[in-house]
Amino acid sequence: MYRELQLGGTLKSSEDGYLLDLSLPGQHKTSSAFGPTCTPVPPRVTASIAALVSVGGPLTDGDYLFHGDERTTALPPFAFSRLVKAAFKAYGGGVAMCPKDVRAAYITFLRDGYDEGEHDDAVLASAAKAMRHSSAMQQSVHYDKHKAKRTVSAAMSVADAFASRYTL
Repeated sequence: MYRELQLGGTLKSSEDGYLLDLSLPGQHKTSSAFGPTCTPVPPRVTASIAALVSVGGPLTDGDYLFHGDERTTALPPFAFSRLVKAAFKAYGGGVAMCPKDVRAAYITFLRDGYDEGEHDDAVLASAAKAMRHSSAMQQSVHYDKHKAKRTVSAAMSVADAFASRYTL
């Protein structure tokens, strides 16, 4: 969805910044399941988008936020992935992360925070809806990279306590 943000289309200006507009059929692969949405972009992201819109001459309606030589054509998936990896390597502690890994890291962060009482069910449900997937998908090992660790941690604690009885 982010790779194909088009000014005046899926990315619209608003009084407060920008809106992600997925209100037309077919604008996202899950629109048939989740229906149309129009979501305000958070203020910090709005500032970054505003900067991207003005780089190299302002973008106009019909131009893609992430484009190659032709502003009216979105970057292909491999080029967008390379761009995200390079951005994370430059600004994220020297680690190149592809979009799929960034999404998984965010879900893992939310699930870890849920287990520690920092996030509640409403936050997890909201994130699942915003990311356009189900809560079940959010809990899968594809997105929640610490799920296995959390699932077996109680058993490992009991095993460790049992082993301590016989440790010299």
